Amino acid sequence: MTFIEKEQIRKNFCRGASTYDQYAKVQKKMAQELSNKITAVGKEFREILEIGCGTGFLTELLAREFPRANILALDISPRMIKVAKKNYHRTLT
Repeated sequence: MTFIEKEQIRKNFCRGASTYDQYAKVQKKMAQELSNKITAVGKEFREILEIGCGTGFLTELLAREFPRANILALDISPRMIKVAKKNYHRTLT
């Protein structure tokens, strides 16, 4: 993937950040399944790195399940991060 493609991806996700959650039904279902699998491991995770956090749906699930964990959530889109912070400020701050 070239820099130009990454920049276009970033722009696309920035443009759609405010309405992303309205259409992200598959992503939310997969986030729930992933959260369930992580929880099923039965460990109390203290450090979690989430790459591609989008609007923070999975981040919130992880924060609720592992309240003592330090979670670093990253995304290619600064606007997605902004939406995640706005949506889930109680669990992300």
